[in-house]
Amino acid sequence: MENQDPMPNGKELGKVLESSFVDYLGLSDCETLKIDRLEHILLVHALYNPIISEKCPKCGGIWKPYSKGKFLDPFSDIPRGSNPVVVVLTVLQRICSDCNKSLDTTIPWLHPTRQMTLRLLDYILDRVATLSSFAQIALDTCLDENTVRSIFIDTFRRIDEQRSKDLPRVLGIDEVFFHRKYYTILVDVETGNAVDLLPGLRHEIIKPRFDQASNRKSVEYILQDFSMTYRSATTQSPKFSQKKSKNISSDAYNNEHSKDINSTSLLLFPDLFEPDSDDQAKVERVVRLSRKALAKMLPNAKVVGDHFHFKKAIEDSLDKIRVGLQKTLPDFYFKRIIKDYTKEEKILKSMKIVNEEVKNKAKRAAKKKEEELNNKKKILFKHPSKLNFDEWSWLKDIFVDHPILERGWEAKNRGLNIFPEKPPLGRSKRAREAARVKRLNLLITEAEAAQRLEDWVKFINKDPELKPFFRSPLSMIKNWHQEIIRIGTTVYSNAGAESKNHYLRILAAISRGLNFEVLRARLLWADERRRTNRWPSFCYEKNENKIDTKRFVTIAKIFLERNDVAAHSAFPNKSISPLFTPQNQRSALPHHNAACRTSTQKR
Repeated sequence: MENQDPMPNGKELGKVLESSFVDYLGLSDCETLKIDRLEHILLVHALYNPIISEKCPKCGGIWKPYSKGKFLDPFSDIPRGSNPVVVVLTVLQRICSDCNKSLDTTIPWLHPTRQMTLRLLDYILDRVATLSSFAQIALDTCLDENTVRSIFIDTFRRIDEQRSKDLPRVLGIDEVFFHRKYYTILVDVETGNAVDLLPGLRHEIIKPRFDQASNRKSVEYILQDFSMTYRSATTQSPKFSQKKSKNISSDAYNNEHSKDINSTSLLLFPDLFEPDSDDQAKVERVVRLSRKALAKMLPNAKVVGDHFHFKKAIEDSLDKIRVGLQKTLPDFYFKRIIKDYTKEEKILKSMKIVNEEVKNKAKRAAKKKEEELNNKKKILFKHPSKLNFDEWSWLKDIFVDHPILERGWEAKNRGLNIFPEKPPLGRSKRAREAARVKRLNLLITEAEAAQRLEDWVKFINKDPELKPFFRSPLSMIKNWHQEIIRIGTTVYSNAGAESKNHYLRILAAISRGLNFEVLRARLLWADERRRTNRWPSFCYEKNENKIDTKRFVTIAKIFLERNDVAAHSAFPNKSISPLFTPQNQRSALPHHNAACRTSTQKR
């Protein structure tokens, strides 16, 4: 048998493991001396001993240590798991052997003004981009909450001043309500990133923000809910009040061009209107100039209605039928139960007693049916293709007794099938491209969309009992006909703005007291620092199959082996991890949480 190497004993194995691992902190020229654990906090004692190859610039002497070292004030470092880290650092001081000049040692990875490392600063900025409150980040890093807040606000203000004010090609607009006020969110629909958050809904607030953009003519689509305020602020203005003005004569008021005058033109272009003038020529000049003044803020943009709100209006109409039906259930069961009584029973018990018995039975049956309709109302809003056998049976039993509910259910299904359901966009670029291709295959022409809307409206108008319940979607089609048609002819949806709305609501609930400036900063910062891919960038290659956890581990092993070979070739005499090469000192240790990634990783 061949001679095999003997197994190393415990001490030898410990030396091998110790030589194969890097320093605990992983900072350049820093050596960990001792680690103490005080409850959940890690207290790390370290020594900073840089290698000085240069000579004294004054006399050319050699630098040598002359004291035990200088103790710096304790500072915080990135946490390890759920444990905050506090570092007590000793800096080895050096002096020239000839001229006794002391060496000014500046630590490159230590923040110059704050008691923290530079990588902790990146860690805080990355954590702020997640749904983490300032208080929680302060607890995880052993810092004060005001310190965490000031770090983020100061960094964001510097970036916000340099940020472009241009608008995206496809703009999404939505409102959000928190702190007892309404705010406006602007979103880039193609990328899903927030563009801005404005303090209000009025066009007097939205217009100055649009004026800051230099590319207003390049905006092609505006996706919004059915809000007249947004439509007036972006593409057209609301109608002027039909009340007769005192300063304009009746002939001028009835002029066909006077329809162009509206309240928005009076607010945005006050210099063009002269209310004290009674001259007919001046009135006509005002009307003529108002046409130019009422130029669209986004002249090339087309408004696209929100498919979600259109569907919601149709489903709410069906829900109104259900609620109205529940109110008629006692009378329905009263008429059904009283038929079971014979004439002899009515004579013997008297009609008064019979009516009391029937009313009680009808109330109990109506209450039971009402609870059943409330508990199973989701079945009414399901797509017919997603219903199972039991749900179909329940619907048929309900429809036999209440045919108006069946007609409303059929109208609801026809309304939801006017436009095909758009598949949701993914988080990664690849998923977004795949979803966009699927949406392209579902598009219809404007003529087809208009015909489908017209057929559905005719179907509702044929039934006089259904028309009062579907008044909301019918009026929506009347006022927003062209915008609703564009729902089926474009691949875009306002889901991105709705998701930002949801994000702000959660953030406002978690943080409990953020003002508007901080909420706006956190909304924009979340898109600035977030990861664009679910998996790291090295996982995506040409003709790569779908990435899962097993495939990720396989690719990661190959990736790490390549890095190890490259690191050992660059440092053949040192056992050092490629993560802590001099070019990557600020990247520090890898974190388990994706939100704790470092700034050196590819976004």
